[in-house]
Amino acid sequence: MGYDQHTASITFSTFDLVDAPKAANLDRLLNLTERWTREFKAEHLKQRRKLMERERQRLEKGQTRQTHGEIENYFQTELEELSAAEPHYEVHQVLFNTILEPCRLAAWKSELEAIS
Repeated sequence: MGYDQHTASITFSTFDLVDAPKAANLDRLLNLTERWTREFKAEHLKQRRKLMERERQRLEKGQTRQTHGEIENYFQTELEELSAAEPHYEVHQVLFNTILEPCRLAAWKSELEAIS
C-alpha cells in the first residue's frame, strides 16, 4: 500500500513481481484501491477540520497561531497513537506519514494562516 501524490489515491501493490497478478485480481475483486482512497480522503478532511478548529479556538482566546513545530507535533502524536487493532490502521498510517512531509506541513501552516 502506498500513496500516489499525482492521483491523490492509495495504491494497492505487492513487493514481489510474481504476486502482482494476484494482487491486481484481489484489488479488482475487493475494490481496495477505491475503498482505501475514500477512507484516506475522509480522514484527511477530518484532520483538516480538527486542526482548523484548534486554530479558531486559539485565536478566539487571544493566543498565538500554531507554529510549524506545533502542527508537526500534533500529526506526529496522531501517528504514534494509531493502534494496529483499529480499522484502516494502514491507511491512516500512510495519511499521517504523507502529512508529515515538510512541503505538506508548510501547506497546512499556510492554510491555517488564512483563518481570521
